[in-house]
Amino acid sequence: MGVAATATSVPEHGSQLALDRLVAWSAEIWFQGLGWLATIGITLLTLLALRAAVIGVLAVRHHRRGATPLPGPMPQITVLVPAFNEAGVVGRTIDSLRAQVDAQGLPLAAEILVIDDGSSDHTAAVAEGEGVRVIRQDNAGKWAALNRGLMAATGEVVVAIDADTVLDAHSVELLCRWFADPQIGAMSGTAKVGNRHTLVTLWQHIEYVTGFNIDRRAYCDMNAITVVPGAIGAWRRSAVIPLGGYSGRTLAEDCDLTIAVVRAGWRVGYEPAAVAWTEAPETMRGLAKQRLRWAFGTLQAMWLHRGALLRRREGALGMIALPFAWLYQVVMSPLAPVIDVIVAVAVLTGGWTTALWWYGATTAIEMAVAWLAFRMEGEPAWPVLALPLQRFCYRQLMYWVVVRALVRALRGQIMGWGKLVRTGNVRITTPRGSR
Repeated sequence: MGVAATATSVPEHGSQLALDRLVAWSAEIWFQGLGWLATIGITLLTLLALRAAVIGVLAVRHHRRGATPLPGPMPQITVLVPAFNEAGVVGRTIDSLRAQVDAQGLPLAAEILVIDDGSSDHTAAVAEGEGVRVIRQDNAGKWAALNRGLMAATGEVVVAIDADTVLDAHSVELLCRWFADPQIGAMSGTAKVGNRHTLVTLWQHIEYVTGFNIDRRAYCDMNAITVVPGAIGAWRRSAVIPLGGYSGRTLAEDCDLTIAVVRAGWRVGYEPAAVAWTEAPETMRGLAKQRLRWAFGTLQAMWLHRGALLRRREGALGMIALPFAWLYQVVMSPLAPVIDVIVAVAVLTGGWTTALWWYGATTAIEMAVAWLAFRMEGEPAWPVLALPLQRFCYRQLMYWVVVRALVRALRGQIMGWGKLVRTGNVRITTPRGSR
């Protein structure tokens, strides 16, 4: 227009100049922040999808390999059942132990030892009966009850189960036959949710199959299993007694002992066909209480064994399993809700196509791995359809639990075991292709 720029410019001073700069800086931070959020979100989604894919491949390889135990005589067996105020459920547990049979369908010779840990109900009276030995002690905790049973056992191999657990008829025999291999120090069975009649317990069923059990399949061949579950696990006494047995140092005594056994040079295996049906919490409050204890105990165990982290001499346990545990349980779990926030922000700011594509792709990978996990266990795969809904409800609770556990750990707070309310609603479901 032939007009000088200075003629159309209005110089700003004082508060107006400061306000303009603040607006400009805010816009720059907003757009750069969105870029960083998108980068973080895509990285987290990629890592989650990559882990799911790797675990799935390793689990399928273990399933197809179909390893069999070495031939040899069945060892002497003692079954340990620690119990505290379990009068309403321990009877079914004892009945399932009395019904254990060997490969020929004959009654399995096993000592049944119930350790009543200072119950105030009639747990001991319910447990007493033919073929069952009951030891009473003042309340000292599950780990102390297990150690009391470990020292009183006459068997070379001890099978430890929870007092609310119902075993399939061949579970004890399937676990203990592996101890013909002198390198085996412990064997994990398969824990399944036996009370799947609510949405909360259905979500836990999905987590057991697609999380805990598929991880054990994936880590088995590498000798990197980190938890032999309290619901069903077998231990060689000569492997665990020199280590001091179960420890009261953590709220996850099974995780602590499993890692210690692997670090001591023993092998820890997994027998998918040895099934224990356990009672899962039926309310969100009960679930949060249980998982807070699990998360806190796992953090304690990981910290106690931090010396194994990234050490070659610790094998796959130190180089793969423990780093994955630190990365996904300590680092990524608190950041995981950021993914949901990023997707929401992207949708509101017009970037919904990319956000939903990444979100949908990772969800599809998780559903595919979950479908494989259900197929490997012979379970109907329809619960996989609930995975997307689980991400928005159930997983948020799990993230909150991990954050609470981390905060408690950083503050140095002490946490007790607590006691879940038992309903006795365990129901055994025979999956397709089961024994």
